[in-house]
Amino acid sequence: MRINEDGGTDDYNPKTKMSKKELSKRYIELATLGAGKSFGDLALIGSKPRMASIRCAEDTHFAVLSKQDYNSILGQIEKKKLNERIQFLRSVPFFSQLTKTSISKLTYQFREMPMIKN
Repeated sequence: MRINEDGGTDDYNPKTKMSKKELSKRYIELATLGAGKSFGDLALIGSKPRMASIRCAEDTHFAVLSKQDYNSILGQIEKKKLNERIQFLRSVPFFSQLTKTSISKLTYQFREMPMIKN
């Protein structure tokens, strides 16, 4: 699954299958999500419009939550995790001058990796 920048009007027909090559020509790939990953949470957490459109490169199955269910089940947990990531990144001099919104968007590009101390 690919997350793509919105480029204005879109005449995309979800019933028309496109090859991966056609998708890559038509859309800018910002991220590739695998099984078990989520999207749209930044818009839900911040009560803001979404910043990207999703295009699937292959047949995909989704679990969908309404905004109300998301907020009551996952919202507070995800908001806390996002704020912790933002706080950590702001402690790094390179990211210290970025806005909270910019850092929030960047969090999609980072992966948590366990490290062994020493």
